[in-house]
Formats: sequence, structure tokens, C-alpha cells
Amino acid sequence: MKVLSNYIINKWFLLFLIFYSADGISIFNHNIYPLSLIIFFSVSFYWMIRNRIRINGFLRLMIPWLLYCIISFIYFEQIRPLFFILLPLSFFGAYVLIKSNLKLNLIFESYERIIFNLSKVSLFFYAWQLIDLSSLLSFFNLVDLNIGKSLNAIVYTIHFRSIDSGLVQNSGFCWEPGPYACFLSLALIIYMLKNDFKLDKKVFLYSVTIISTFSSTGYVCLIIIFLWYVYLRSKRNFVFSLPIGFILMYFFFIESSVLGDKIIQQITQAEVEYDYYSRYGAEEQTSIGRFNGFLLNLKDFQNYPILGYGGNFDATFSELNDLNVTSTSGIGNWLAQYGVVGTLFLLTSFYRSSFLIVNIFENKGHVFLFFIFLIMTFSFSLITKSIFVLFFFCFYIDRVKILKENNYKIKTQF
Repeated sequence: MKVLSNYIINKWFLLFLIFYSADGISIFNHNIYPLSLIIFFSVSFYWMIRNRIRINGFLRLMIPWLLYCIISFIYFEQIRPLFFILLPLSFFGAYVLIKSNLKLNLIFESYERIIFNLSKVSLFFYAWQLIDLSSLLSFFNLVDLNIGKSLNAIVYTIHFRSIDSGLVQNSGFCWEPGPYACFLSLALIIYMLKNDFKLDKKVFLYSVTIISTFSSTGYVCLIIIFLWYVYLRSKRNFVFSLPIGFILMYFFFIESSVLGDKIIQQITQAEVEYDYYSRYGAEEQTSIGRFNGFLLNLKDFQNYPILGYGGNFDATFSELNDLNVTSTSGIGNWLAQYGVVGTLFLLTSFYRSSFLIVNIFENKGHVFLFFIFLIMTFSFSLITKSIFVLFFFCFYIDRVKILKENNYKIKTQF
């Protein structure tokens, strides 16, 4: 009974972290409303008190971060209070959830069930959007919780591209379709790990929902999951299925009139656009995409290769040259901001956490999950969003508790 009570209580906190990390609701976006940081900390702190979680464990966890900030502040001769608290806040929510009275596998299973229910809701609104966009817009205008061009009603977002360009994409509860595909892919992975990669109606529904996002990132993740499935069924068939995987990628990303044009254009024009923006900038704050944005990140990395520029955004190439441009590449931004040291920590956390998640469900193939983490974070700035911290850094947050509660020994792989 106590386990059931803890499950129900912490499920609400998990639901909060999901919506907060999705950025579909403007009040949850700290770039728009700084008040969102206070809301996030207050809810997380309340759950910490309710679960009687000690704060000293979190403070010990943040010691490397404190040392990094001290070195960065001394080097740049600037103290950045907001930078100092932003990343710890993201970790704090995931820390409270992991340290709650639930095992990690139950937390992930709860995440999967929540996302599955939300995916069914999104398919309902997506079908409505396909059939009669005008009536859906009229309805969403009554309950819109987004201050931008997109419309949000908590459980579903009508992305502005669906309105302006006519490309109907399923954004779910997120700020755009790509991140929603990442939420879905992680849920599908948890479901398949739990059920030993059996194909059923639920897997089919997840796949359909990912396809409805028209997200290149989501499609790559889906193909890797398919290869993962084949690998577990037969390593011999896996070798033969690799060409099929490449053919599927070619079909989706080269032959597809929508995705093909999008991806090829981004890759081929990346350097050209980067050269343009590096000279002339933009009239207003502009996100220049993942490929040309990564080139911008490499410029900052060249200037600060060891520890990155940290919280000193006025030292970035974009700010120094008044360019008004930013990158959407999560790994690119991390590389520029935290340098080689931070990137090695990130990749190590990806590997160890992917290994841990797969082993918790007594399965194999953690390398596939590791590459899925890389793909997601290259495409979008998801690394510091609390629900993704849960996946990307779960091993780092509390490996002793996690390994003990699942009766695992610390293996040489770690």
C-alpha cells in the first residue's frame, strides 16, 4: 500500500517535470518568464520535503559544478549568479525524483505510461488538425497558453509552421514536433525494454505518433530502435538489416520531398549561411539551426577549448560581433560552453546512464541508446531540461542507490 501511495504521489511530480521540460506552456519557459524558475524550484522543494529527502546529498553532487564555476568566474573576472543556479536547478528536479521512494525502473515505467496517454491525446488533436484546422484554431484560441505564434492547450500544441506553411506536424505537448518525437522515442524505448522488444499494438501506436511529427530526429531514432530490435533477435540478421536501415534513411531523408529538402538544404547551406551570419548577423535574435549553429559553436570552442565560455555569453563570437544569432544544437552549445572537460563528462554520463537503463530492465544493446542520446542532443538543446536530465545523468545523480536497489554490482564497464 505504501509503494502504491508513493507511486501515485510522485507520478504527479513526474507529470509536472514532463510539462515543464516540454516548453509548450509559456509560463514554464524561463527564457520568457523568469518566474518559471521560482515555480520549478518551489514545486521541486515541496516534493523534496514531502519525501523527506536530504539536501546534503544534492549539495555533494554539485561540488564539481561549484569548482567549475569558481574557475570560470576567476578566468573571466565576472560572477554570473543566474548561470550558477540554472544547471543545478535542472538537476534538482531529477534528483528529487530519483531520490524519492520509488525505484528507478518504476519511475521510467511511469514516464512511459504518461507519455503513451498523452500520445493518444495528441493523435486525436492531430486528426482534428488534418480534418478541420480552422475549427481547431478557434477552439485553441479560447484556451491558448502560449504567447508566441504557436497555440497551446496544455496537452497539445499547434505549431506555427502548421498554420503558416501548411505542413501539418504533431507537436504533442511540446513547443515543436522534434522535441516531442524525442519524448516519444524515449517512452517507446522504455516500453520495449520492459517487454523484451516484443512488437504489439502499443509499439505500432508509438511509431505512428513519431511518424506524425515529421521530425527527422524522430525518424532516425525510430530506425535505430528498429535496428536494435533486429540486433536482439539475431545478430546475423542485424548485419543484413543494416543496408535496409540505410535505405530507409535514404528514402526518408533524400527522396522525401519534405524531409529530404529540409535536411539536404540544412547540410549544403550550413557553411554558406554560417559565413553570412558571421559577417552580417541578423536584425533580431535568430536561431540559425543545428548544422550552421554547430559551426558557430565550433568557433567559440576554438576560443575556449578546455572549459568553454561558461556563463560569459558576452565573450561568445556572436555577442562580440553583434550578430544576434544562436545555435539550436544541444551538443554544440554544450561543447562551446563547457569545453573538452564538460563534453567528456557529458559523453561519459550518456554511456553510463544508457548502460544502467538497459540493465535495469535486464536487457542488452546500451550502445543503441547511447547513439540515440547523441542524436537527440545534437538536434535540440535538451540536455539541461529536467526530464532529460533524468535519462542522460541518472547514473551520475545517485549511482550507489540505483545499483544497490537493483542488486547490481559496479561493473568494469563503468
